[in-house]
Amino acid sequence: MAVSHYKRGGLAFPSHIPLRDFSLRKPSPLQLVLARGHHWLRILETSEAATMCNNAHREGTNLSYVARHINLTLLVPDIVSRILDKTLSEGVQLLSLATNPPMLWEDQRRWRAGITG
Repeated sequence: MAVSHYKRGGLAFPSHIPLRDFSLRKPSPLQLVLARGHHWLRILETSEAATMCNNAHREGTNLSYVARHINLTLLVPDIVSRILDKTLSEGVQLLSLATNPPMLWEDQRRWRAGITG
């Protein structure tokens, strides 16, 4: 997967997600977490770390924390776009997005209706 870079903050986003003008805005916490999830997934895909456990140890954190971040890389593109555009409902919490999201995009769209109002 090709990655586009936002140099100021060191953020990396997947190339299939159109980049907006991030130079004018400070990344939101959800944007940072999404970028970290993609970074950690890339570490696994390139075998820099053999497992999520290895990655967590390498990052000085725990497996659950890494897994929740990587779960965000599986979100349907319209949810990711809303994160990047900062148009996701303010009440949506990271934990609700990152903890066991449905795997199928259609299921995520139905699930999102329940968490985004």
